[in-house]
Amino acid sequence: LTLIGSFVFFLYYQMWLSWYVLVLVLLVPVFALILAILARSGRTVRFNAPAFVKIGDKKNMEMRLGGKKWAVFSFVVITIRITEMMTGKSERIRILGYESSATLIPVKTEHCGTLRYEVEKIKVYDCFGLFGFSGKKKAASEVTVRPVPVMPEVLPDMNGFKAKNLRPATTPYSEIYDVREYVIGDPIKNIHWKLSGRMNRLIVKEYGLPLSPLVHFIVEIREKASPSEKESVMGTLMSISETLVSRDILHHISWVGEDSVFHTVRVSDAESLAAALHEMLGMPACAPYETVRNLAMQDPFSTELHLVYMIGGVTAGGEMNGEDKEILSMLTDSNLCKRITLMPVGCDEAYYREIRELGCDLQLISGEVPEYGGAEDA
Repeated sequence: LTLIGSFVFFLYYQMWLSWYVLVLVLLVPVFALILAILARSGRTVRFNAPAFVKIGDKKNMEMRLGGKKWAVFSFVVITIRITEMMTGKSERIRILGYESSATLIPVKTEHCGTLRYEVEKIKVYDCFGLFGFSGKKKAASEVTVRPVPVMPEVLPDMNGFKAKNLRPATTPYSEIYDVREYVIGDPIKNIHWKLSGRMNRLIVKEYGLPLSPLVHFIVEIREKASPSEKESVMGTLMSISETLVSRDILHHISWVGEDSVFHTVRVSDAESLAAALHEMLGMPACAPYETVRNLAMQDPFSTELHLVYMIGGVTAGGEMNGEDKEILSMLTDSNLCKRITLMPVGCDEAYYREIRELGCDLQLISGEVPEYGGAEDA
């Protein structure tokens, strides 16, 4: 419209001013093209991710736009793809940036998981918006939203998480073993009755620290699992693992990651637990029992191992095929591990009985033990 108006002005006015106006308008696209080319070569995008995020936090991902001196004569339209690594769902947002600006992008912290922010497209325009060129330099970053630790209503049997031998005593009151005062959740069979009667309070035998991991968690998040079910599994795992770390008890956590790669992390302290959570919260959903199939192909287990199979999703009778039943049966019948406990979010009676027939225990993520069994399961 500006060009048409200048041309009409030149035809009807026909004075030196109209000539200069027409030439100036004709030169604007040339300058705009040169500015767009120069600005394109110097544009950079960089993300600054928040270091620690948990569910419910109000945090922002900072996107910083950089450029050379020519950038002042341009603006940029950036398309960012945000992907939830667990579900694979993604959305795209467009951001308009000028010069060396910084934009804050709110992080969605309603649910736990890893969010990947990736610059999908950069379009650099001249200041008039006449010409646009695709930028070459792209960036990506991830934000891990950690779950809130959830302590089960009923604590799992921690006896299976400890070493098989008691260590020698170092205090004069314990007779043979190290002891400590009873706390809620300690197995009744570990109470030192003679010493408890002598000291007029409950005393339990303190198990020694394991020389090798005697508990192994395998985590499976299924495709149909809801966000709340995923958070229940991850929050419960985090809580139990923190408890084990506080007692200096070594354990392993396994899961199936991207490209169906089986991962196993050794957890011995808070740092290794944080690293494991960071990787796990980016794992994709997998098919039922894919995790235990991968585990069965790994190195032989310790005969004293307690295998805890945490399932993100509700299980139902008849969902296991012959291969899945054979794997679980092999692990228990062949004494490849001492104990297997399945911990789904929920289950029906048919599934509970199938698991018990295979020689495995079943306890829901909430800590509740289903009341489907009779006296034979007590």
